[in-house]
Formats: sequence, C-alpha cells, structure tokens
Amino acid sequence: MSGDFFEQIEPPPKPDTAQEGEIDYLQRYQNQYGYLATLFRFSSDVDIYPPDIFERKNSVLEHVFNCIADAHLLELPANSVLDRQEIVRILYVHDVHESIVGDIGVLGSKRLSFKKEVEAAAKVLDPDDLWRFYDFRLAEAFFDSSEFQCLPVGEFPTPEAMVARTIDIIEGNRTYFKLLSEYLSVEYLSGRHRFTPDILRVISRGWEYLMNSKNYIEYILGGLVQPDEKYQEARTVIIEMLAQHDLCGDLNYCLGFLD
Repeated sequence: MSGDFFEQIEPPPKPDTAQEGEIDYLQRYQNQYGYLATLFRFSSDVDIYPPDIFERKNSVLEHVFNCIADAHLLELPANSVLDRQEIVRILYVHDVHESIVGDIGVLGSKRLSFKKEVEAAAKVLDPDDLWRFYDFRLAEAFFDSSEFQCLPVGEFPTPEAMVARTIDIIEGNRTYFKLLSEYLSVEYLSGRHRFTPDILRVISRGWEYLMNSKNYIEYILGGLVQPDEKYQEARTVIIEMLAQHDLCGDLNYCLGFLD
C-alpha cells in the first residue's frame, strides 16, 4: 500500500481532559444511527460477500452495539488503569462515518484513504468524537500489516483505541462466521449441498483474514516498547482477548467444509 493512503492531514485536536460520566450518543447522533440501522454490513462487494449469505443480515448499527456490549463485558484487572468508558465512547463513533460513505468491508475492494475517512467523519462528529474516530483509525492501521508502514510519522493510537479495535475485529469475525454457518446449515439440511468453489473461498478468505489479523497483532504487541502503564496493560488485555477468543461452533463448523 502506498504512502498516498495516508495523505497529509492535520490531526483533530485532542480533548484537554478526559470526559467523565455518560454521553448520550443515541441523542447526539440519532440521525446517523437511524441511517446505520438501515445500512447492512458485508454488502460493499458482492464478489467478496455473496448476497445469498450476507445480504441484509447484519446492520452497521447492530455491529456498533455488539461492540459496545463486548466492551462493557470485557474483563479488566481490578486495579485497571484503562478507561473502559473511553473504550465505549470510541466504539460508539468508530463507524459513524459510514452514514456518509456507506459500508466499508475489510475484505472488499472499496477502501477510502485515511484523509477521506476523517473528512467524512468530520461532517457528522463533534470535535472530541472526531479525535476518538481518528484515534481508532490509527489503531486500525497500527494492527494492519499493509498499513503499518504508512502510518503518519509520530502518530500512535491510545491504549483504549487499541483495545477498541481488537473488540471490533473479534465482533466482525464472530458475525461473519455466524452468518456463514447459518447459510451452510440450511444448505446441508435442505440437501442442496451447493458448496461451490466460490463458497469455499468465502470460508478460507475469512479464516485467513482472522488468522493474519491475530498473528500480526500479537507480533506488533510483542515488540511494543512503551513504559506507560496503560500500554502495558492494554497489551496484556489484548493478548488475553485473542487467546480466549472463541467463535463458538461457527468457525469450526465452517472450516469442516474445507476438509
């Protein structure tokens, strides 16, 4: 990926102090969330996401709320220095820009530059939340082998953004394989058995993405040298999340068709 992916952009101003208490995001972005409820994931590229499997099955808003629920359920140390509420705030806004640009699937061909994504987010987000979006996007690039070398010089995601991105990856893959296993179950039980090479590619493509993401995150975190206590805790929490991550029976069920 060329450095053009990260065109020169002025980072949004970081909030002077951490916000305390709840923010009514449903009220703040009700119009955007209303649109995200009608915007379905895995629909950006029909060659990558076959409509028979994915069409109109999971909205972007469902994904956002699933991520937020996972953040609330995340096990943190009793004396944690991570800000759980900030992780939740980041997840509330991490996909709001899709109300402007539409669904962007990680496996699809539709991909915007860092600058264009931030510009789209700036049209709908308050200043503090725009910085959170920018922070999340840095974490997304930080954990992506094709983008890591193109990160803006001197830019580094917060520990909370790194945890939020890991939650986002896990939830996305969990839903992907859930929808895929439901499709395969119907095909199997109906006796149609339409397990074409295209369907098998959908399984293997998702599996490869999941494993590549997991391995690269562990590789990057293994070399992370940050004296900050928050980063050390974030690294431990993320590695534990990846180690404990279980897609239930959906992943193994899908992989069984590759044998």
